Amino acid sequence: DPCTEGDTCAGGKCVGAAKDCDDKKPCTVDACDKTSGCTHTPAAAGGACDDGDACTSDDACDGGSCTGKKKSCDDGNACTTDVCDASSGTCNSTPGSGSCDDGDLCTEGDTCGKDAGSGQLVCIAGKAKSCDDSNPCTNDSCDPKKGCVNTVDVTKTKPCYTAAPNTKDVGTCVGGTQACKVDGSLGACEGEVTPAVKEACDGKDDTCDGKTDEGCPGGGKPQLSWRLGSTTIAGSAGTTQVRVFVGGDSVVGPSVAAGKNGVDIGFYAWVQSLLK
Repeated sequence: DPCTEGDTCAGGKCVGAAKDCDDKKPCTVDACDKTSGCTHTPAAAGGACDDGDACTSDDACDGGSCTGKKKSCDDGNACTTDVCDASSGTCNSTPGSGSCDDGDLCTEGDTCGKDAGSGQLVCIAGKAKSCDDSNPCTNDSCDPKKGCVNTVDVTKTKPCYTAAPNTKDVGTCVGGTQACKVDGSLGACEGEVTPAVKEACDGKDDTCDGKTDEGCPGGGKPQLSWRLGSTTIAGSAGTTQVRVFVGGDSVVGPSVAAGKNGVDIGFYAWVQSLLK
């Protein structure tokens, strides 16, 4: 009989004491089968029990095991290590150091330290978290509970210029703008003027190289004067050579060596002298 043990002969018979099938588990029904021996069937789920752990409550049977809800010893301070004594059920908090989490998703590098006012050990917030996603089309912000929030703003634009940077704002060349699209990407560069292949001979620097109308008929740097010709005026003091021209920095030009005496006379001054 598998349900007996310590069998001995007595009065011509083999007899034994009933086998103890108690597995010491509160959530099993212990019995003995005449064929197979001890059996341990899970007790009905939800039945009351005691798991022997003082740090649990509302113990109940579940699948043959006794489990309870763990007691919370969290004191709300991220800079303490909180544990429960299984024998007494008492919560103990041990001060900690180093990094911690202040619960604000907009700070990083939080560390444990003493509060300036109370002197209590607390989690001190670190530096503000950068939420810049390097996208000119988004408004970047931070929510303490959600973290970084990057929202597309289609009203935003970005300056642009697709030609060589040293040609921007030279001559006719100017930059343009790119508009933001709903998907957060940038559109094409609009409104820019880039260097022309060659001058348009329009009195402007179309190639944006700092020169105007180079290669055009009569182009290039304007001349200061245009010579009309020269004449000789006889006088008692000898021969004076007069050179008449239009333009120049002044109406009457400088004296020059021409024969015995010479002078450059601006055209307008020469006309005025004839009218006097």
